[in-house]
Amino acid sequence: MNKSIKKYMLQDLIVLLIIGLILEGLTERFAASMFNGTPTIIFGLFIVIVATARWNLWGLIVVPFIGFATWLGGSLGNIAYYADAYDWRVYISETVGLLTVGVNYLFFRGHKTRKVVSNMCLLILIIIIDYVLYCSIQFVVYRLCCSGNPFKMGELNGWYTYVKGHLGENGADNTFETITEEINRCYYIEQGFVYNLFGLAVALVGTFVLRSQGVIVNAVDKLIDDKKLAEEEQEYLKKLGNDDSRSYSTLAKPRIQQDDSIEIKDESSVNDGK
Repeated sequence: MNKSIKKYMLQDLIVLLIIGLILEGLTERFAASMFNGTPTIIFGLFIVIVATARWNLWGLIVVPFIGFATWLGGSLGNIAYYADAYDWRVYISETVGLLTVGVNYLFFRGHKTRKVVSNMCLLILIIIIDYVLYCSIQFVVYRLCCSGNPFKMGELNGWYTYVKGHLGENGADNTFETITEEINRCYYIEQGFVYNLFGLAVALVGTFVLRSQGVIVNAVDKLIDDKKLAEEEQEYLKKLGNDDSRSYSTLAKPRIQQDDSIEIKDESSVNDGK
C-alpha cells in the first residue's frame, strides 16, 4: 500500500495526539487535588514540542485537541471551584498559548533539526522559551477573555461550601469546620506560572528521553536517511560477490521497497510546514 508523506504525517500526528489526549486529560483530572491548584499544562507542552520538532508548523495541528483535553480533564476534577475554573476561557487561552510553540520553526527550519537537537544547551533554551511564551500569552488571553483588560483580573465569582481542617494544640488533634464563601475562579487560573512548572519539568525530561531514542527528529529527513541507508546497504551486499550476498540482499529488499512506498516529492513543503 502506497503512503505519501502527508499520509505518514497524518498517522504520526494521530499517534502523538492520542497519547497527548490520554496523558493530558487524565493528569488534569487529578492535578488540582495533587497540586492544590489549577495547572493548564502538564503533558500538553511536551506533546506540541515533539510534534513541531518532527513536522515543523504542521505539528501545531494537535494544539486545539490538546487544549480540549486540558479543559475536559480539569472540568472533571473533584474540587468544585477548581473544576469550575476550567471553562471555555481556559480552552481559548490554552489553545492560543500553545500555538506560540510555532516559534520553534525559526530554529528547526532549513533541515536544522538534527543540529539543534544535538546541542543540549540550545534545546533546553528552546524549551524554556516555549514555556515563558506559553505562560505569558495564555495569561494575557485569559485576562482578555475574563475582563477585556490584560492589566486587570477578571471576576468569575461563585459561592462554594467546603470542609477545612485545622491542627489542634501540638498537632495532636484535627478539627474540621464547614465553610461557605465566595471564590473568584480567575485567581486560580492566573497562577499558571507556578503550577505549570510541573509541565515544564515533563517537557524537559520527556524531550531528552525521546531525544536519546531518536524520536525528536525531522520526520521527513529521517525517512530520506533511512531510504538512502537501505539503498547503500543493498549496493554493498551486491558487491560482496559471494553466496551469502543473495540472502542478505533478500533481507534488505523489503526495507527498500517499504521506503520507496513513501513519496519524498512533498518533502520541501512538509519540512517548511506549509
